[in-house]
Order: sequence, then structure tokens, then C-alpha cells
Amino acid sequence: MNPRKKRRVALCNNKGGTMKTSGVTGLAEAFADAGYSVLVVDMDPQRNASRRLGVPLDPQNSRPSVSDAIRDAAPGIAAQALHPCGWEEGFAERITVLPAVKALENRISEAGVPGAVRRLDVVLEGVDDDIDITLVDTQPSLGHLTQMVLAAVGGALVMSAPEYDDVEGAIRVQEFITEQGVNLYNPELEFLGVVPTRVREQLAAHKYQLEGYDTTFGVENIWQPRLPEMTAIKETNDDAVPMRSTPGGRKMADFFDVHARTLAKRVGL
Repeated sequence: MNPRKKRRVALCNNKGGTMKTSGVTGLAEAFADAGYSVLVVDMDPQRNASRRLGVPLDPQNSRPSVSDAIRDAAPGIAAQALHPCGWEEGFAERITVLPAVKALENRISEAGVPGAVRRLDVVLEGVDDDIDITLVDTQPSLGHLTQMVLAAVGGALVMSAPEYDDVEGAIRVQEFITEQGVNLYNPELEFLGVVPTRVREQLAAHKYQLEGYDTTFGVENIWQPRLPEMTAIKETNDDAVPMRSTPGGRKMADFFDVHARTLAKRVGL
């Protein structure tokens, strides 16, 4: 696989509320704090990753976005839509954001255009060559926007709470990657594994689902540590601040530091 593509990673699940966006921002924070340069690509029209990384939406001052880049579909044009992370911490200078806007939904209707599924890959051409790792947030969907992402990245990491619907969504992502990589012009697309999220160890239902993870996905594909359900994460998300900037979020930041080191090894950093 092309080394550049290998260092592009999507966070996915075919279900919402699984900590995909928290995973993107948490990993971006962890990588940046460790000294790596990071590009975050927001491919969800809800633009939660963009907002949480300090790239606000200003109706009076329109910013170029990933939607504009994909619409134009010129090689490397995403460079014109990059924005700095708005966090105040020093490590934030190593995070760059390719933000989303609601109009990204309009790109879905263009799915029938020849080569449409490769547009994200095309607009990123050369843009992240000097970036250590690119993290992509996705919709809870396997439709056109997510397919563009999977055509552009080297691997997908699934975020999944130990609940029935989350696990089913994770299975659908794994099957889609296995079956459709060739059709996405990305035959080497890799399923990187599953991060258990929003875990409440005291719940019998969570214990039951977690016991089945090894069988369902393969023991080698289950990432540790598990990410617990924490109120502090909801607060840092709402306030659009890094996890490590608050006493309550520091524990979760430590977990993401471990996952960032694991991911760094997987992508060859």
C-alpha cells in the first residue's frame, strides 16, 4: 500500500453515538501532544468534529470546506480549505482541520458522476504528504460520503459500544470493507479493528456483548484499553476543549494516548 494512504485512517460505525467523533478528536489530541502533525478531515455534514476542534461555523463569513473541495474535485484543491485548530494549547498548532458544512450533503446526489467515489482521494492529493497522520470522521452510514472516505484511506478503525445495535453496525462496516474495497478502487483497504467505547462494566448487557467481541471480530482486532462512559467527555465535547485540559477528561486522554501509540505502529509512524 502507498505509505501516504496507509497513514490515512477513518473512524467508522454504521450507527450513530458510538464515539466516532470523540475518537477522531481524542486521537488528534494524543498524536499532536506526542509531537506528530495531524490532519483531521470532517466528512460528516453535522460537522461536530470541526466545531469541537475550534473551527466554528460563521454564516456571515463563509469558510472554504471539504464540501467545496469535493465539488470542484481538482487534484490537491483541499489545500485551499484547510484551517488551524482553534484550541489554545500549544500542541494544537500541530493539528490542521479540513472542516465540513451542512452542504456536504449535496455531494451525495453527485454519486453517479464518473469517478465520484474517488473525489476525496483526488482533492487530498499532495495535501497531506508532509502530515504524519490523517484522521477522518465519518457519518453513521455506508453511503456515498463514507464510501469516498473508504476509497481515500488505508484503513478503518471501528468505534463500538457493547450494545446490540452498535455491534451490528460494526459488523456491517467490517463486511463492507472486506467485500467492497475493490469496488472502491482500494483493494488494500484494511479493517484495523474495534475500540470498545462507552463501556459500563457493571451492566450485564455490556458484559455479555464484550464477551462476544473476540468471537465476532477476532481477538487480535479488539483494541485495549476499553473506553468507559464518562460525563467529563460530554463536557469537553460541549465546550470544544481538549480532554487533557480538564481534570475529568485527563483519564480519557490517557486512554487515547495508548490508542494513538497502537495506531502509530499500525500505520508505520
